[in-house]
Amino acid sequence: MNLLILSVLVVMIAATSAEQYTDRYDNINIDEILTHIIDAIQSSCSKCTEMQRKMSRKVVNFIKEQEKTFWEDLKHKYDPGDVYKPVYESFLAADD
Repeated sequence: MNLLILSVLVVMIAATSAEQYTDRYDNINIDEILTHIIDAIQSSCSKCTEMQRKMSRKVVNFIKEQEKTFWEDLKHKYDPGDVYKPVYESFLAADD
């Protein structure tokens, strides 16, 4: 009986102390980032800093490779006619 009570307590404590993501990114201005998505796609991130280009490539290539359905949804939303496909494919393949 004591083992059962102890087990229930351990499970309850574990459930209440679930880990959270770090708050390190809580102050990033997401609205500002969102206003630049279309321009970044259309211009190969020409206004991005070197670090922004590197991180953008990493994120987008991850989505393309690991989240194929989500990638198709993004392409359909932001470039339904594949007008900018050569631009962003070239950008994603680059290593500058």
